[in-house]
Amino acid sequence: MNGNLFHQTSRLIGLLFRQARMKIIVWLAILVGLTLSVAIAYPSVYQTEEDKIGFALTMENPAMIAMLGPSFDLEKLTIGAIFAHEMFLFTTIAAAVMNILLVASSTRGDEEDGRLELIQALPVGRLAYLHASFIVIVIVNLLLSLLTGIGLYFIGAEGIDGEGAFLYGILLGAVGLFFAGITYIFSQLFETARQVTLWSIFLLIGAYIV
Repeated sequence: MNGNLFHQTSRLIGLLFRQARMKIIVWLAILVGLTLSVAIAYPSVYQTEEDKIGFALTMENPAMIAMLGPSFDLEKLTIGAIFAHEMFLFTTIAAAVMNILLVASSTRGDEEDGRLELIQALPVGRLAYLHASFIVIVIVNLLLSLLTGIGLYFIGAEGIDGEGAFLYGILLGAVGLFFAGITYIFSQLFETARQVTLWSIFLLIGAYIV
């Protein structure tokens, strides 16, 4: 029975990749490129201990704590810690938005455009398109994690070792997958891509506030 439900999933994966390839390439280029460019720039921005202390004092401002969370102890304040503290939240938000838009487009968006009805008229499994969409999203987040981790590792900034680099990348992909899952749930609850996207973004905003 499962074989019938997911029949032709592999071909639909290729179709979805071709359909969304430019979106995927652009999103990955922006996320990975921005992350690595900032990581490269940070050693020249925070060159001395005085620079790091200035950063720590700025992070003690209540407004900065509300926006980025509690700051680090001065003894642990490396370039890697500063980078993660300032960049991780914003890159995870961007990764979440990427996943929300990709999932909404490949579920309710394709249904509204009539693409899903056309494909389901062919000899494919009833759940094959949704299954293929999910696999594509997993692959995209794996690529995001690997490219980010490898890039940060080769930059080799102070405080960014192999473990930290790949942990950063894996967490980025995990947050993306979490919001992709939420968006898939909303795609079953709401009828339009606009509703799915709006409710997913509302949840993202609520998670940020919390």
